[in-house]
Amino acid sequence: MLTCPTVKAAARAAGLDESTIRRYRQDPAFIAEYERRCAEMLETATDNAKAAMPPAIDRLRGIIDDDQQQPQQHIAAARAVLEYGLRLVEANDFEQRLRALEERSRK
Repeated sequence: MLTCPTVKAAARAAGLDESTIRRYRQDPAFIAEYERRCAEMLETATDNAKAAMPPAIDRLRGIIDDDQQQPQQHIAAARAVLEYGLRLVEANDFEQRLRALEERSRK
């Protein structure tokens, strides 16, 4: 189920009947493990994306700074840096606010 788009595909990949997968989906222990593994996969993907950011930004910055690049490349690179930079700022701000609210609710 973690790597397949449908229950049918997951059943086929596991060599199980669809009804078996559906029964598993009713089991709280199965669901808890499934959710734990989904969270783990998301965390791994997030870590990989974070690791790719500095070289990607350096590459875009190189395009921006390269006078030999066409203006369209300069604009596209600058737009990408600005768009993703703004998203990162917003996400960081949201995370800080959420942490502050969580800390207040614990008191």
